[in-house]
Amino acid sequence: VRRSVAGLAKYGVRALVKFKRDLGYVFGEEVVDVAVGDGVELVFRGGAFKLEQLSGGMLHVVNTLAEAYTAVYSLKELERWGIEAPRPLLILDVPEFNVHVDWLYRLVESLLDLGVQVIAETHSGLLLAHALKHGAAYYVKDGKAKRLDAESLKDVELFRSEYWAYQQLA
Repeated sequence: VRRSVAGLAKYGVRALVKFKRDLGYVFGEEVVDVAVGDGVELVFRGGAFKLEQLSGGMLHVVNTLAEAYTAVYSLKELERWGIEAPRPLLILDVPEFNVHVDWLYRLVESLLDLGVQVIAETHSGLLLAHALKHGAAYYVKDGKAKRLDAESLKDVELFRSEYWAYQQLA
């Protein structure tokens, strides 16, 4: 994570300013600064936190966003040299692991706003529904991959565990 965030500095202040804005959006709290020195600190209005102090979910979000920014800005460097670059592609394995649901949703929004293509292997019905809104989504049922559509989102069997959990609150 430290290398990913520190590596953003080579793309200039503009990249770091946008990174801070997006990171603040994902966490729902303004990131005043990203201090890169001997280590990396995220400075919120409530205080500064070294990477070692962040939760696993926060580290996952910071790293994912930093990697996306690195991909986007490194491809912009190619374009400055006259090389046509493809849209960056980020492959995420279970991005919901240790990440708050609202952070996950806003992280995906930020990645899409950056122009990053996202392929995610997920167990989250919410992320599947979000993927359907922005493109294609597939799920595995009875050992077969099937394309998700608005009708299959209504299939209670597909989301039995999540549905059961929500019912427990009622």
